[in-house]
Amino acid sequence: MTKLKEEFFKILPPTILFFVALHIYHVVRVLMLERTGLKPTLQFQLLSPPSFSARQC
Repeated sequence: MTKLKEEFFKILPPTILFFVALHIYHVVRVLMLERTGLKPTLQFQLLSPPSFSARQC
């Protein structure tokens, strides 16, 4: 049980870092899209670029 607890505490800081970093990225992306008048396609679409159709350009 102590080994499991030790491993858990080793992976906790990188997990928190990526969680916070991805949320910052998402907030910036949403703010950039709002400035252009476009709405984000999916709330959880964090790592893929926004898709534009011919009508939006």
